[in-house]
Amino acid sequence: MGLYCDCRRALGVVTFALLLAIGIADPAQARIFHCGSGDVFCLIASIRSANERPGSDTIILEAGTYTLTVVDNLRDGANGLPSVIGRLTILGAGAAATIIERNPLTFSNFRILHIEATGTLTLH
Repeated sequence: MGLYCDCRRALGVVTFALLLAIGIADPAQARIFHCGSGDVFCLIASIRSANERPGSDTIILEAGTYTLTVVDNLRDGANGLPSVIGRLTILGAGAAATIIERNPLTFSNFRILHIEATGTLTLH
C-alpha cells in the first residue's frame, strides 16, 4: 500500500496559506491558478481571468518553457501576454526551470509582458 500525494493541490494550499500569512492575499478575493508545463493558453486565460475582478491572484507555473508565438494585444506596443491591470503574482519552479519566451523562429518583435499603471506584478 503506497502513499498518494496530490502535490499540485498541496502546493496551492501552502502557497495560499503563505500569501495569507504575509498579508498579500485577501481571502475573499484571492484566486490561485495552476498551469501545466508549457501551457501558454492556460497562462493567457489565467491573466485575463485575474484581470476581470479585484483582489490579488496567483498563477503557479509548472517547470517548462512557455513559448509565445503571436501578439496578444497592442497596448502601448505589441505584447505576447495580456496586460496586467491588477495585483498578480506568478510563481514558477525556478529561474532555470520555468521560462517564458518569444518563439525565436517567428519574425514578430513583441515584448513578453506589459503592466498597466494600475497593475502590480510579482515574479518568483
